[in-house]
Amino acid sequence: GHTISGLDIAFPAYTYEGLFGTVTGTVKNLNVVGTVSDAFTAGIVVGYLNEGVVEGCSGGGSVTGRNDLGGLVGYCLNGTIRNCYATASVTSTSEKQADGCGGLVGELHGSSGNARVFTSYAAGKVVKTGTTGLGGIAGYRYTYYSSDATSIIASYYNISTTKMGDEGNGFGVTSTEMRKQVTFANWDFDN
Repeated sequence: GHTISGLDIAFPAYTYEGLFGTVTGTVKNLNVVGTVSDAFTAGIVVGYLNEGVVEGCSGGGSVTGRNDLGGLVGYCLNGTIRNCYATASVTSTSEKQADGCGGLVGELHGSSGNARVFTSYAAGKVVKTGTTGLGGIAGYRYTYYSSDATSIIASYYNISTTKMGDEGNGFGVTSTEMRKQVTFANWDFDN
């Protein structure tokens, strides 16, 4: 894969921020480290994933602002996040539940399709002014047509570093457990 470091984005009037503002295709095998600040909807790699795919990517650094903020992707509409991780810290000043603040993705939104996270993890600190709409993997999950329109499958977050404990939104594990391969059930470490 490729690494981009030193990303520095601060456009408070722009809606979707990240290395890529909006993605409808595929972003694959990319590591991005940097800062996105004063954001409305943002992630280190993608601000708005619109029915696209992010695979084999990682995000480190920090994301700050309001609305939907994630360590990797800000807002995922019917998209797929697979084999990814985020160590970025995520901080939101929003008090609204629907403004998601998550370790990996701010809002996971399934409407006409499905929004899914597979075999991924988050380890960055998650902080929000409000007490709802925040989580280790996804800050907010919205399902429009059916309760299974969003899925988080075989994905984990570090409860020690994220400061989250929202079971059912990925699996919360300790720092010690994060270092053990056996923790990551259903992951393919050979291919």
